[in-house]
Formats: sequence, structure tokens, C-alpha cells
Amino acid sequence: MKKIMFGISFLVVIMISSCSPEMSQRYDLGITSNECIDLDGDGFGDECPLGIDCNDEDDSRWFWRPFYLDEDQDSYGAEELVTFECWGNFENSQYPLDEMAFNKLDCEDLNRNINPGAKEICGNGVDENCDGFDLRCLKK
Repeated sequence: MKKIMFGISFLVVIMISSCSPEMSQRYDLGITSNECIDLDGDGFGDECPLGIDCNDEDDSRWFWRPFYLDEDQDSYGAEELVTFECWGNFENSQYPLDEMAFNKLDCEDLNRNINPGAKEICGNGVDENCDGFDLRCLKK
């Protein structure tokens, strides 16, 4: 009978501890585990399921974001990585300035009329929208 009770008790401990850290703490099972350390309450931090926080003193910043060179300032960057910055969810966030972009999609970073958002002009031999092709004109 003691073996059965021990087995059931052990099973209950395993079930409670596998449910969540809160239940483990609530029932004080003495089980240690990696706990999320989130100083600013944004859900990001050391050992947190959402990931590591790049600034755990500011709940509006939590992830590292790459910025790419954007010499023509058309909001499309080139392949050249300029910097990484701690970024997040800003109510009044502005697009990065000083020749930086969030992406590296520009195929001609010295001409602001050539980028993935540009309108393609047919038959001029220029790939304005960076899709790898010049638009062919339809003959009338």
C-alpha cells in the first residue's frame, strides 16, 4: 500500500510541476527550474519564452533590429549592414533617418527611383522595381 501511495504522490508531483511554473510555486514542490526574469514586464527577458530582452529597463524596446545602408533615402536599403539597434513597439516611432532602412531590398541604392516599390516603365531597359526584369511593352 505504501508503494502505491508513493507512486501516486510521485505522479501528482510530476503532473503539477509539468503544468506551469506558477503551479509548481503555488504548491511549493521544491522543484527548481529556469524562470523568466523580466524586469520591465514586457514578456521578454532572461529565460523567457518570448525571448531575450535587449533593454530590460524599457518595456517599449525588446529586440535587436538590423539597419541597412539607404544612401538614396527611398526607405529601401542595400546589402550593407550599418548597425543593430534595440527596437520595439513605439507609439510615435519614425522610420530610421540618416541613410538607414529596415530592409536590404534595394537593387540600386544610388537612385531613389529604383526600388521594389517603384513603378516599372516598359521597354526602357531599366529594372525600376528590382524584380530582375524590365517590363516588356505590349505592341498595339
